[in-house]
Amino acid sequence: MTQIRYTAYLSYSHDDARWAKWLHRVLEGYRVPRRLVGTTGEHGVIPPRLAPVFRDREDLSSASNLSDRLKEALAASRFLVVICSPAAAKSRWVNEEIRQFRALNDDAHVLCLLVEGDAADERSSPFPEALTEDGAEPLAADPRSWADGKTLARQKIVAGMLGVRLDDLRRRDLKRKRYWQVGVASAMIVAAVLTFSTVTSRIAERQERERAEEMAGFIVDLGERLRSGLDVESLVMMSEQAVSYLESLDFSQLSRDTALRVGLAFRQFGLATGGQGDATQSIQALVKSRELLRDLHRRFPEDPDVLFELSQSEFYVGAHYFNRAEYEAAYEGFKAYLDHSRTLLAKDPSNPKWVLEASYAANGMLAWRLRSEQQIDASLLNEADAAVKLASRAMEVSDNADEQVAQYSLTLAWAADVNLTACRLQEAVDYRQKAMPIEEELLRQSPADLQKRLAVAHRHSGLARIFLLLGRLDEAAEHQLQAIDLYDELTRRDPGNINWRSELLNGRAVLASQAVSGLDPATVLVELTEIEAELAAIYSEEERPPAIDFVLVSLAREISRLSFRLGQIEQAEAYVERALTLTRPYLGRTGVAARWDQQAGLIRFLWWEIRGVDPETT
Repeated sequence: MTQIRYTAYLSYSHDDARWAKWLHRVLEGYRVPRRLVGTTGEHGVIPPRLAPVFRDREDLSSASNLSDRLKEALAASRFLVVICSPAAAKSRWVNEEIRQFRALNDDAHVLCLLVEGDAADERSSPFPEALTEDGAEPLAADPRSWADGKTLARQKIVAGMLGVRLDDLRRRDLKRKRYWQVGVASAMIVAAVLTFSTVTSRIAERQERERAEEMAGFIVDLGERLRSGLDVESLVMMSEQAVSYLESLDFSQLSRDTALRVGLAFRQFGLATGGQGDATQSIQALVKSRELLRDLHRRFPEDPDVLFELSQSEFYVGAHYFNRAEYEAAYEGFKAYLDHSRTLLAKDPSNPKWVLEASYAANGMLAWRLRSEQQIDASLLNEADAAVKLASRAMEVSDNADEQVAQYSLTLAWAADVNLTACRLQEAVDYRQKAMPIEEELLRQSPADLQKRLAVAHRHSGLARIFLLLGRLDEAAEHQLQAIDLYDELTRRDPGNINWRSELLNGRAVLASQAVSGLDPATVLVELTEIEAELAAIYSEEERPPAIDFVLVSLAREISRLSFRLGQIEQAEAYVERALTLTRPYLGRTGVAARWDQQAGLIRFLWWEIRGVDPETT
């Protein structure tokens, strides 16, 4: 047998030499995570490096056959990585290299990187014919920005070469990245603290206060500089370093600018921990930020920038309680946000920023009235119309900047929800369909912006919900699938963001449970059971938001119904009990009674259907 000298052989058309050079560089430079080295993967013991990787630099256009050197390299390579494109598909030599390699190795050792073309295009496939012979169906990593992106594509290729699960490799790569980021941040903070301590021990009280302000400013600026491109878990880990120091400061002695920045640092920490699912730590930091900014507003009551940041903190505290269905506490924050934004607008009616804030605040109150199940009447419909007009005005005075355009689209979405709740389904569709192209255009202009991608996913999900109610199932399925694809991409970009993960699972559940996916009941049951288990595992019971509890109840009820329909009585009973247990804490609570009462009624009927008795009598 030929001795293996190369980890991989790169097969490509010379039209794709740029991609081959990139892949060669990243594979040879890749260091396998330490904890994987020496363990056994699908292809044997995992090495510490992937080098050497063979990349042919010869131009074969005038050759009559593969050189002996290339044949030897193919035989001495453990993997073949084919860079797929229309040019590669037409290349005689790429096809010949594939056939030579497959004659010696199984298909598990052939990996693909799709760099141009569409895999679904049967007329002009980017896959060389030699890849698809014998009925083989190649799976390819795609490094293009609208697909996997370079990072995920590289990880897919590496995982295939190491013979490990992609999720395992991604978690270890992400952990290694976090350690590096946090290490850099921690080292900078520790160095600054040591310098600060040494210097301030020798200077006067006034100079000490100035140094404290410099230190606080340094930490906040550090967080902002490192925030770009970070996943939520890395941001939390670094923010903890900053917050532990900021807690020790005497806030009453800080200047206006430093106190403002410290308040923003606590807010940043609160939002990051909230994105990670730690509701307790999140609200503590958000309330701390609000307290600091309220105190600062008392010191500088005429300062518009201070009032603006206070209004933001009021909103975030209100949003925390809103997301936990604690609507009385949420109202306080949303009402304060509305009052502050109106104060700013009254002082400067032509200021685009204040018009936009007033629009945001109007949306907040619409959301509160909808979710807290206030009476849906003409006044609420009028509020929705007024909010749309205010958002339109924000666009006019700002020359249609992205933020104002996005806010207009968001307001259209809330107006759609108001009309949906009022059973005005066609009006709801009209508002949603008006918002969709706006969000898609914003995303087209900034394809790397994850928040814009999230907004488009929300719009698709909202349209799917209305089309379901209208019985337009094909359109509902189309929009729900597009939302799922976007949520999936967001989750892959930031696996630590459990909010995005929850949206993905909820979207999958809606698609399956509404039977718009064309699946048979047994298949739907398996999928819903997997989704329910995965969603329940994301949060601890203490930190799980009511919205997620509501989804879990709906899932448990649907799983029970399908199980009963398929004759799986024991499972049906277990899940109907789970649904009832999750529902009971919410019954009779102010502001949430109606929809939870509806859930309880459906569960009660299902219980009677399965067991033949009323659960209220047992």
